[in-house]
Amino acid sequence: MSERGRFFGAGPRIVTVTLLVAVALSTLAQRRAGLLISPQRPAVATILGWCLLVLSLALWVFVIVQVRAAWEDGALLTDGVFAHVRHPIYAAFIFLTCPAVALLAWSWPMLALPFVAYAVYRGSIGGEEARLAARFGPAYAAYRGRVPALVPRLGRR
Repeated sequence: MSERGRFFGAGPRIVTVTLLVAVALSTLAQRRAGLLISPQRPAVATILGWCLLVLSLALWVFVIVQVRAAWEDGALLTDGVFAHVRHPIYAAFIFLTCPAVALLAWSWPMLALPFVAYAVYRGSIGGEEARLAARFGPAYAAYRGRVPALVPRLGRR
């Protein structure tokens, strides 16, 4: 695998699969009016959807900047966001981006999107975790033992 592929890990594959499922669910909802949650999306759903989307994108940028610097230095990030979840970009996609898209689409099928994304991520991060374990050895094993992969542990460490 190229150096760039190792940096991005399973992310591009996971996002692609999730987006294809999102397009399929959205197409299904558009063809069947009865699959909309209601004829009109409440303003609060639109506002919340956009807020979640902006928050997720801001988190992505913040984490990508940190990860890129650490990757170039050969360092394992274990503090900040990484003290709560090992894969914060994936967690943001599952718990912020997908719910945002579901709220903005306002259809019953799209409510399944975060669950689909979670399942795809769980099934795809094994190789990435193995590469991290090979690169960082016992430090990664200890980190993996105390920090969850996708569901952030909030509050005190």
